[in-house]
Amino acid sequence: MAGCPTRQNVRLRCGLRAAVFLWAVFGLLLGGFLPGRLGPGAALAGDASAGAFLRIETGGHTARVNRLASDAQGRLIASVSNDKTLRLWSRDSGEPLGVLRVPMEAGDEGALYAVALSADGSLAVAAGNTGTSWGDGVTLYLFDVKAQRLKARLPGQPQVLNDLAISPDGRFVAGAFGGTAGLRVWDSTSFRMVAEDTGYEARVSALAFAPDGRLATASFDGNVRLYDAGFKQKAKRNPGKGLPYSVAFSHDGSLLAVGYADQTRVDVLSGTDLKTRYSPKTTGIAGGSFAAVAWDGTTLVAAGTATQDGTRNVVRRWAEAGKGAFTDVAAARDSVTYLLALPGGGVAFAAADPGWGVIDPAGRLQFARMGDVADYRDIHLGRFGLSDDGLVLEFGMEQGGRRPMRFDVLARSLTPAPEPLPGLNRPAAEGPGIGVADWRNNRAPKVNGQPVKLDSGEWARSVTVLGPQRRVLLGGEFSLRLLDSAGAELARAEVPAAVWGVVASSDGRVAVAALGDGTLRWYALSGGARPVAELVELFPHRDGRR
Repeated sequence: MAGCPTRQNVRLRCGLRAAVFLWAVFGLLLGGFLPGRLGPGAALAGDASAGAFLRIETGGHTARVNRLASDAQGRLIASVSNDKTLRLWSRDSGEPLGVLRVPMEAGDEGALYAVALSADGSLAVAAGNTGTSWGDGVTLYLFDVKAQRLKARLPGQPQVLNDLAISPDGRFVAGAFGGTAGLRVWDSTSFRMVAEDTGYEARVSALAFAPDGRLATASFDGNVRLYDAGFKQKAKRNPGKGLPYSVAFSHDGSLLAVGYADQTRVDVLSGTDLKTRYSPKTTGIAGGSFAAVAWDGTTLVAAGTATQDGTRNVVRRWAEAGKGAFTDVAAARDSVTYLLALPGGGVAFAAADPGWGVIDPAGRLQFARMGDVADYRDIHLGRFGLSDDGLVLEFGMEQGGRRPMRFDVLARSLTPAPEPLPGLNRPAAEGPGIGVADWRNNRAPKVNGQPVKLDSGEWARSVTVLGPQRRVLLGGEFSLRLLDSAGAELARAEVPAAVWGVVASSDGRVAVAALGDGTLRWYALSGGARPVAELVELFPHRDGRR
């Protein structure tokens, strides 16, 4: 596939009938478990070329969109996602123009957090959790956009990359790293490193260039830093008590806006010494955060998880550089992860829905291209049940388990299910002699009071107790884990997206996980060589008909 010479990727159209897989479900669930037969290809450790990965191709993103970038004319938009793709779009219509893929592995390897485009749109640079599985260190991937192929790579980076930006004159590429690796700047022609700052105490979450080449960064160590055009640090300030998540220079570079990951607050600082100038009004917001900031001319724009009514996240626009009146635009069901000022006016937004869209200079939603995947977040609160034999599954297509559907393996049918079937097994965080706490959207879950060790950056998202075995299935960002009654890991299955829900049959032999990429995956739970073995996966289109 174009852009991925070291991995074969097989794509499935979103309308592919689920019946293709049913022979496997029927044989495996009724005729006995065959661990390993139908699982995704497993690559050898340290080898990026072995195996293949089956991926749903819907024409859009199937997981959280993390960053956007544009060429200087604003004709082309690039987006990157946890679904491990870089997608190209028409800025005016939102129509897809191409897909670029990086080498990947099971779990989080290959997830893209950052992207930058050259001024003429010919070069795209992308990175994230890329290259850590085969010993080269984190890798930047450089793509020829016109040919839609991988052009070069820059391995050996010290940590995951959270953000990338190309300087206004096109001479430099700056990268923001996780951990305490800090900031690096490369020459855009040779990709020789020209500057580095490792004096950070936490991840660098974002960076931004001023029109004259100055650079600002936001870090979870609480500080905003300012560098001159030669990348020497000139100022460092902790403007508030929150976690700075994004920064954006005004069009003349005189002001710097700061958004926070954990506050419904935006600060406007001096672009020359980082002294606080003012903070725009955030009244009328029920909760959440204004994590992402941008400037649309003299209009200050911010978004994140901020909401007025708890149902849709809004993009707030303040007139007079943040000192004037504000208007709110309902943009996304899930978090707005990034804002991009567009040449000629307007702002593009990325969302965890997953998708992206454009708000025009007048503050109107021009279009939104949201994904075709179901939203399984908080599915345990609504319809989510599995029959004893694992052959009938009820699930909600919308957040909270709403809009219920029923999939019957033997009938090969996907139908609306207004009334629940009696006797279906539901997720449970407690069972005889076992209980799970702090598991919902938490980084410190506990089984019978004992902490569960998660991977770096991973969150627990879902759980169910297997009563007969006194074991637990814990769904996270990168894996589905089988735990004992003390929280120790017995086995795991790597997953391509967050496990928003998991339910098991009453005998604990079969489980179904609802993933953030819109798939529902059946697993065999046994005592064999692979105690958690993926059997089959189903992709129900968001329209509920395919």
